[in-house]
Amino acid sequence: MVAKCGINKETFSEHLSPHHLLHYQAYISAVAATKEFLIMEDTGILSLLGSKTFDELFHIKTRKDLSLAFVIDYSGSMGADIAAVKERIIQHVTATIGSDNEPADYVLSLFNDPVTMNRAFVFRDGYEMIKKIDSIIVGGGDDCPEFAADGILRAIKLSRNFSTLFVFTDADAKDKDKQQEAANAARAKTIPITTFSTGTCSRRRRSVHNTHVNRRETSSFFQRLAKATGGIVYRTTKEKLNGVLNDVIEKTFPVAEVVLDSFEWSLTSNDNTMFVVDSTVTVLKVAVCCSGEDSGVELFYPNGTKETFASRLSQKLVTKRKEVIISLQRPPPGRYKLQRKLPNEWSVNVTAQSPVKLETEILEYTESGALPVLKGSPLAGKNYTFYVNIYNLGENGTCNDLILTDMLGNELFKIHIIQTTTRMAVRCAAIFSTPNEFFQLKLNGTDKNGFEFSRKNSLVFKPTNVKLRIIPPDTAVLGKEVLVYYEVENTGTINETYEVAISDDHSASVLPMRRQHTILAGDRSNGSFTMKPTLTFSILKYAITVYLGSSSEITQRILKTVLVTDIERPVCTVVTVNGSCNNSSLNTAQCHKYQWFAKAEITFKGTELENFTSSVGSATELVYDDISGLRHGPVNISIKGSCCTPSVVLAAVDTEGYIAQCRVEFSGGQIVTPMEFNDLDNSPVATDKSDGSYTVIVIAIVVGVIIVVVLSIIGFIAYRKFKQASYNVNYNVNQNIKEGIDKNQRPNIVEYHPVKLEEVSDEKENL
Repeated sequence: MVAKCGINKETFSEHLSPHHLLHYQAYISAVAATKEFLIMEDTGILSLLGSKTFDELFHIKTRKDLSLAFVIDYSGSMGADIAAVKERIIQHVTATIGSDNEPADYVLSLFNDPVTMNRAFVFRDGYEMIKKIDSIIVGGGDDCPEFAADGILRAIKLSRNFSTLFVFTDADAKDKDKQQEAANAARAKTIPITTFSTGTCSRRRRSVHNTHVNRRETSSFFQRLAKATGGIVYRTTKEKLNGVLNDVIEKTFPVAEVVLDSFEWSLTSNDNTMFVVDSTVTVLKVAVCCSGEDSGVELFYPNGTKETFASRLSQKLVTKRKEVIISLQRPPPGRYKLQRKLPNEWSVNVTAQSPVKLETEILEYTESGALPVLKGSPLAGKNYTFYVNIYNLGENGTCNDLILTDMLGNELFKIHIIQTTTRMAVRCAAIFSTPNEFFQLKLNGTDKNGFEFSRKNSLVFKPTNVKLRIIPPDTAVLGKEVLVYYEVENTGTINETYEVAISDDHSASVLPMRRQHTILAGDRSNGSFTMKPTLTFSILKYAITVYLGSSSEITQRILKTVLVTDIERPVCTVVTVNGSCNNSSLNTAQCHKYQWFAKAEITFKGTELENFTSSVGSATELVYDDISGLRHGPVNISIKGSCCTPSVVLAAVDTEGYIAQCRVEFSGGQIVTPMEFNDLDNSPVATDKSDGSYTVIVIAIVVGVIIVVVLSIIGFIAYRKFKQASYNVNYNVNQNIKEGIDKNQRPNIVEYHPVKLEEVSDEKENL
């Protein structure tokens, strides 16, 4: 048999290839030649181009050498929560596939009761992980505690070093005796354990053999495990679970997903809808919910070709909740078309991985002219400024229009944008008036290669007639109460009743947690809430929410965070005050006669004080004990001064720069005024003529006046004598050159004529 069209090396059959004996040698030689061409030291193109260019040339994406692990309680009590858990995990895993933050593998550990139902899996393919998560069915678990520690240990065993591990449960651990073993295993691989607990199992009763069993709350097992490994425990509810998961997972294991577009595909809409993909997109994800059938939605490329999902670079999944997820890696830029083949109402969410990131702010106008960032919801009908920084768009990139859309994705109106370009980013701004309905913001423009780009802000803005202001605490001390002040303003035209509530993620809020305010149109009301953190954690997240009446309709909400610490920063308190500065003492002639005394107390803990100062410096005397090396208070300070400084601010500074201040006031805000001697008042203290000091002052004044008069007369006589005896000198200079004295020659004729003063002209005399 004669070989044609190249050498066939796929078989060792003599019948199919006459050179079959050389095939293995040819294979070895081909592999060696390929290695030499690609990665040979000094001569391979990897060495010549560099790893970054090499990866870009061959579209090589290096996955991070770590695992993304999920440990899920799939017992019967999780029936109400498992859908939200599965949905959020699937969304996050889908977003990581093909991204710069894609892990080397995915770990899934399922735990239950009995322990024989526990299972653990590891997947390198993210889509296989998604299929497994989607197939989870709850069941088992006759009592509330489950074998959580065993599930965590299984996940740690399959995970790589420096991995991220999330636990989802509603119950305590039945095998809490393995807590130390789990903590040691996690620390050995540097894996923090973060737990999401709904705690619903502890609030329900389930019938076991016709007997009602009280459920125990998720105890400190997960708290101790989190503390030992550097993780956190989040307590939430089924309703809030999806939002909490979205925030925490994205921050803990970010994938930097951007929203290209989102809209509701109603029955009255066209069965073909378009969206744009720019040239910076590396991974495209289209989620359509819920079509009900795999064949219900089709995707077409900009050139009109239908995606058949025959390549590993494109995937199409249908979850149990009938959500279609389409994923494309390295999609070509242009306008894509989604086609609906079945008459269903769908929600469409188009997201992507892209280096083009937006940093947006809504700025509100104030009477002072300042433009602070909007906190909470915008006020209906008010003007705001949309401000955005677009990073990695390139010098040729542009932002063209700001579009306000309703909740269905329909365009409300479009605003032209003003653009400036800096070295770091493209800056764009637009002014818009808030519509009287929920809306989102969408930005259109062109990327650095001239292709259309679109980015949509995921936030939903809810216009309202309520303005909420918060004065948050700087820090919260563990075990100490801290106040959060708020003010509610009714900007509408009718009187309203509102309920203001506080909530947080670590049960730190103290009752009452809701307050009611009836506010007239255009008026405002204020109040405060108390928080007392008792658990060891670093960040406390809390929200102040305003409800309309006693309903569940949210009209305004502001989210805040506060640092929780066991360090008590310095606090200054005035303990005692002795003395006062009345009107007669508040002048420069009298003030030094009036003395005052005060005592202050500085409390602190876990830090050291650096110094104490007063606002008037050495005009006051501060007396206190040695504070060197002292790490807790109180420290007592004695302050002594006069009415020349009737108001003093005492400051205590710790070694980290935190300042505590307290004011000592003796004059009710009045200040010391300058005063001449003849302006002295007639108060008994200052004008008692029987006082010997008064007589001395009068005599001194009279003598002073006489001396001044005598000296004036003597000075006048001396001046006249001096005038008669004085002479003036007249200089007569004969110039050698016409324009004046030659600077290069010495003047040769200079005559000096003494002249009496009386001979000077009248003009000189007058001068």
